Amino acid sequence: MIKLNAPQQDMKRIDEKIIPMINIIFLLLMFFLIVGNISELVREDVIPPRSSSAGASVGAPAEWILARDGTIIMGEQEMRLDQVSTWLAAPGNSLAKRVVIRVDGNAMSGALLPLMDLMRDHGVKKIALVTINDDGNR
Repeated sequence: MIKLNAPQQDMKRIDEKIIPMINIIFLLLMFFLIVGNISELVREDVIPPRSSSAGASVGAPAEWILARDGTIIMGEQEMRLDQVSTWLAAPGNSLAKRVVIRVDGNAMSGALLPLMDLMRDHGVKKIALVTINDDGNR
């Protein structure tokens, strides 16, 4: 005759071996939840300029990056200023009313001002620049 139930002693032995593994997995899960960073990654080669103002940052649905070499990054797309104006002129492409710009601290202001003018021409009402306060906070 076939026995479908494992002996009680064998079941106890299996439980004793699995409980430490469950404990380790739970502890690893807790470790990664506490230590892990859940925020969106920001390009590390873009270092914001310093600011002495203590104003609160404005939350905005659109975030752009102006790199040191003048490249403008929108999501996954990298463009130059003339390409951005062509992209905005295309049907179906539009800007949000509020935009956050992360500008590299070493970028030339000559690259930032035309970008801000272009955004205003396309209906952006508020532009927030990301900076680092003198105390080191962004």
